[in-house]
Amino acid sequence: MVDPLEVLDRIRQAKAQRPAPQPAQVVGKDPTHVGAPAHLCPGSTILDPISGQQGEVIAYGRAHVPGEVP
Repeated sequence: MVDPLEVLDRIRQAKAQRPAPQPAQVVGKDPTHVGAPAHLCPGSTILDPISGQQGEVIAYGRAHVPGEVP
């Protein structure tokens, strides 16, 4: 029979031996451009395909939305 507490102790020991994860660092780049496609980098001029209005990108972000977006 397997003791669940023993298994948890082994997992904790294995995780403690791994190096701590390091956050990704941006080297030599503007942090506001991280992950943004080239045409959506802050400061880019864009044209709204629906209204025809011209604007400037001030920020870029991604979000996960539950379900389908209309």
